[in-house]
Amino acid sequence: MSNEIAKLKNYLGIGARANKYRIYINFPSGVPSTYANGDAFAVLCNKCDGFPSKTVDSAEVKSQGRSFFVPKQPSNGGDFGATFYNDEGHRMRNDFMAWAKAIDHIPANSSSGNLDAIMADIRVEQLDSANNPTNAVTYHHCFVTEVSAISFDGSSASEVETFDVKWKYSYYTYGMGNDSENDRVTENNVPTENAVAYDN
Repeated sequence: MSNEIAKLKNYLGIGARANKYRIYINFPSGVPSTYANGDAFAVLCNKCDGFPSKTVDSAEVKSQGRSFFVPKQPSNGGDFGATFYNDEGHRMRNDFMAWAKAIDHIPANSSSGNLDAIMADIRVEQLDSANNPTNAVTYHHCFVTEVSAISFDGSSASEVETFDVKWKYSYYTYGMGNDSENDRVTENNVPTENAVAYDN
């Protein structure tokens, strides 16, 4: 069946591309970002975790010597990570370091008890061939858990430095709409018809 190219293109279309995505990071109120334009995060994001997997947990129920399995409430929270290119001024990395500092700062012996000031939402959209969003996931109540170290190495003079950031989130919503139930895949956008991309 896979050698029927016309049918394959008909069902697959252009096909989703893992490198066609956009990330939106809303910094919390207690940590204003030095980037006034959020596009910087999208452009400098080298890669990110993207859409989470969906797992339905089960519980074993015993009755009259027999075992039965029933679905149980899953854990909605998890980890989200992204890799960014570092600019010469380290502005973006310093923003994430400031986010971590607002959560806990040893020299000042301070930590924030105001969760709204240190937690924010992160949204990732997958794009079609015309750079229009077709699907999205929003991670809610995110806070920084790790900003990776920076190493210096003279053997990689031609490469742009990168760094990793990890967040913990409480739950996610899936789809283009404001979905309060985690998964509603019918809220996707229809991909833009792009004959040039389809034929290549």
